Amino acid sequence: MSKLTDQPSYKRFREIVRQNTGSVVAWVGSGPSISAGVPSWVRLKKILIEELQKKAELYSENAEKAKLRAAAELATAEPNLWVAFDILQNNLGDASFRSSIASQFSVANTCVLPNAYKLLWRMRLGGVLTLNIDKLVSRAFSEERQGTAITEFTGRQIADFQIVLKSTLPFIGHLHGKSDDSKSWVFTKADLRALQSTPGYIDFINSCFIARTIVFIGISADDLAAGGYLEQLAQRGISSGTHFWITHRRDAATDDWAEKIGIQLIRYENFGNDHSQLQTLLEDLQAYIPPEIEAAPVIGAKAIISSIPANIAPNELIKYDTADKRKFIAARAIEILSSSNPTKYIEYEAFVKNYDEAIHHAWYATTDEGHNDLFGYTLTSEIATGSFGEVFTAIDSNGQTVAIKILHQQVRNKKGWLQSFRRGVAAMRILTNHSVPGVVRFIDAGEIPAFAVMEYVQGPSLQTMVDTNLIQRWDTVIRIANELSQIIKSAHNLTEHVLHRDIRPSNVVIRGGWDDIESEWKTVVLDFDLAWHKEAVEMSISAPGNGYLAPEQVHKESGITTRNALVDSYGLGMTLFFVRTRTEPTFNQPAHDDWAATLARSARDVPFADWKSLPNRFFRLIEEATRPHQPDRWDMTQIVSELLRLQDAMNNPNDVRSAELLAEELGARAFSSAYRWDRANLKAVGELPFEFSIQGSETLRQLQAKVNWVHTGTESFKKIGKWLPEASQRIAAAFRRSDWDVKVSSANLQLEVVATIQTVNASMRFQDSVNSIEEVLEIVSRL
Repeated sequence: MSKLTDQPSYKRFREIVRQNTGSVVAWVGSGPSISAGVPSWVRLKKILIEELQKKAELYSENAEKAKLRAAAELATAEPNLWVAFDILQNNLGDASFRSSIASQFSVANTCVLPNAYKLLWRMRLGGVLTLNIDKLVSRAFSEERQGTAITEFTGRQIADFQIVLKSTLPFIGHLHGKSDDSKSWVFTKADLRALQSTPGYIDFINSCFIARTIVFIGISADDLAAGGYLEQLAQRGISSGTHFWITHRRDAATDDWAEKIGIQLIRYENFGNDHSQLQTLLEDLQAYIPPEIEAAPVIGAKAIISSIPANIAPNELIKYDTADKRKFIAARAIEILSSSNPTKYIEYEAFVKNYDEAIHHAWYATTDEGHNDLFGYTLTSEIATGSFGEVFTAIDSNGQTVAIKILHQQVRNKKGWLQSFRRGVAAMRILTNHSVPGVVRFIDAGEIPAFAVMEYVQGPSLQTMVDTNLIQRWDTVIRIANELSQIIKSAHNLTEHVLHRDIRPSNVVIRGGWDDIESEWKTVVLDFDLAWHKEAVEMSISAPGNGYLAPEQVHKESGITTRNALVDSYGLGMTLFFVRTRTEPTFNQPAHDDWAATLARSARDVPFADWKSLPNRFFRLIEEATRPHQPDRWDMTQIVSELLRLQDAMNNPNDVRSAELLAEELGARAFSSAYRWDRANLKAVGELPFEFSIQGSETLRQLQAKVNWVHTGTESFKKIGKWLPEASQRIAAAFRRSDWDVKVSSANLQLEVVATIQTVNASMRFQDSVNSIEEVLEIVSRL
């Protein structure tokens, strides 16, 4: 077990999965399906060859027998499966070829689900690309993620489904088709060539590789149908990100190929076609809890020179002035920590304990002239103070203004505080080294006193912006939310997976926020992993500002760690709640019974005329991001996707192509916002005396409106009998005026209408559709 899970590549993949720092897409081959009795491609080839041999024996003509026998031998000898299936289809005939394949895959409709598929969906996958035509991936999703909507499509349809990479919904791409639709199958070389020559198909696969983390499972990743795309990207000089291949192949050629194109191999042993070790890996992914990182003491970037003798006694050192004491302590600390001595950390702890009184004096910081020097930085003014420390402006040796955070002295004696400071410094260094946009630039740091030097950002905090009513319009809110979420996501996506864990309005600055030109405002995030520490939270859970901390940061929950990107989802969600409502959240407020009502009321309080459903979707995003139970929350990829979609809908309402977004917007306009959103079925349900819903299907790429009116007995029987047929005709005409296909039934004093329209047509004639639905509402209301 330890050898299996100790692989560096596996550990890297496990960190991505368990910290939820990236959206993972599984590219699945036949491997996981074999245990269910579904044939592998090799096995299917043998079955079809046997079918061809039997067909040969049915012919009376020797020439035909010989022809089919030769074809069977040719297919048997052909190592390329695509070519072999070409031979088999041409000689079996289309009907026999498809019938034989369909019968072999029918077992997948009723068999016991392979556990591997269930475990995959427990990984919070963003999607699955499957090379199998069986329905096992879909069945496993329905079982594991009940009540969750999903988008499904085949490889031949993929060009029309680029939208799924911008959606919050998971997806299943049946690249080689579905067993119940033989027209969608991709089995032969001709099929594959036709599929891969489709521009939209190549664009989708390339975008998926670039935007997501791909893990190949149960396939040959160097097959042209899978990893071959990575080769194409590498040849074009495009970085495709980080991807993994879980395989039992152990040859050097596989390793060389994978290294060349950037796939990290995760290997397991396959004893006699026993893939149990694969399941062991998938199970470990569920059980693993990322530990808190132990950070090393902080060494400043500047060389510190002290004129005080190195062997001075502690009681003598305290006689020197503060600046000299600081230099001596810092110089000795750097000397100890920079050595290669294996016991240097023990020696450092002993040094700190021995010189405790002098260190206490050295911590003193003031802006008073003559006493305001901190290792060459001149403290000029105090600009903020909090439970963790004080923030000063200072002038560096080049005359530039910088910001310096000096931690309270309690950090020395509280391990949690000290570790938070050390992790924060390490995180800020990583972010600065990677030049992550939107993150304050780190300059320097030291541990005695514990301080961090960063660029000084001209502008108010997000807290101040909201408190002074500088953020009111929806376009400003959405733009800042977009920038903030993308900054956090960029940090998560680094190889080092930098988390923030204290997202709140006071840790966000709007550069240029005092200026009138809003388009020039820039969001900047401070204090990654620097300010949060559990001990400080435990002092006062009810303290102002603790409403931004996730519940697991305060109360330990079995199997849940705070080293998880979903902690940032929570902080971001509560920050967006404050930005839009100007109300400080309370600790664990989403667990309160009235949370849903609070969000619904807040959405009504801030309407938006141009895209009426935007407030509801924005506050629903907050609800999804702040679920009390960590695994239930949206990850940052989902949050970013939804905010980008809202921004696009706001800026380009005529270009929206998402069935989901269009269905809700139609509902919001036609029902005057008096509707309920059915998340599982992507359906706006009107709060009316009769049934009326508008549903979006990303899979079918269409909208469906349903009206169901039933005679209750209170209406005049004669009147209804007379007017119902006429009403039916008028309803059908209203829908058809905006190009909806309509089916109307008005038998037995019951009216049922089902109208459908393709998403692209609904988008192009959106206002016409609104008018049609409003007309239908008026007709039905008069019955």
